[in-house]
Amino acid sequence: MKDAIQSGVPPAPAPFLLDPDYEGTLESGEFRKRFVSLVAMPRNIPAYGCYAALFMVIFCCVPLSLFAYNRDIEYIIGCSASLVTVWPLIGYFAWVWSRGWRYELRQRRLGKRGVLVQGSIVSAERVRQTIPGSDFTEGDDSYTVVALEIKYRAETPDGEPIHGSGMLRRDDLLNAELPRPGTPVWVIVLDRNTHAIL
Repeated sequence: MKDAIQSGVPPAPAPFLLDPDYEGTLESGEFRKRFVSLVAMPRNIPAYGCYAALFMVIFCCVPLSLFAYNRDIEYIIGCSASLVTVWPLIGYFAWVWSRGWRYELRQRRLGKRGVLVQGSIVSAERVRQTIPGSDFTEGDDSYTVVALEIKYRAETPDGEPIHGSGMLRRDDLLNAELPRPGTPVWVIVLDRNTHAIL
């Protein structure tokens, strides 16, 4: 830095951290623990898995168990007819849950095995972010905050270009100047489809 000042060349700006709590954790690798600790399945998704399992028990296991004792073919025909309607609902709940489960596993692998690379900001802007409430808890409604959205570009360790974005509530930057395009940022990369800005 001293040489840069003496030569008249301004020093390169320090990488911007979307989440300032990562400050001081990059050199030690502690950022991985923080990243993994923040990973969570999208809200409400676990409930969909519970619903799928519950419907499966009520509309499959219970009727079959009763048929084992009753042996009434008309009974099982009636249950089968009802399942034609219920199965798509079970499948939908299971599909939504599996997507959330796969997302969580991907993010955990990213935190544990991802490589830290330096990228740059494409754009930075303040946006309104809606924080979802719970579909299953009364009084837990969604609300809106002003967040900072960063769009970035970087390269994988293999040299493939990647683009992505990250969003976080930053009340400290509500009235401050935002980082400019080209400002360096830290990006954790697992592959061309799985990466995140720190």
